[in-house]
Amino acid sequence: MARLLNVSRSGYYEYRKRCRSRVLTPAAQRRADLAVKIVAHHRESDGTYGAPRITADLREAGEKVTEKTVAKIMAS
Repeated sequence: MARLLNVSRSGYYEYRKRCRSRVLTPAAQRRADLAVKIVAHHRESDGTYGAPRITADLREAGEKVTEKTVAKIMAS
């Protein structure tokens, strides 16, 4: 393939690696979506809600999420 495109083999594979890294996996996309919701809940509570309360709110809204996941996202 590299010869067909008239580029070096290492350059071709480096390009492929960069392209793949831009696409989020379904798990990464879900985590990013959860992060947005978690930040919104945290701001709405003026920073008083922690992982247990935010988890409860998300579950009431229909999200399947654990307290540990919420805590990890909040810590990052």
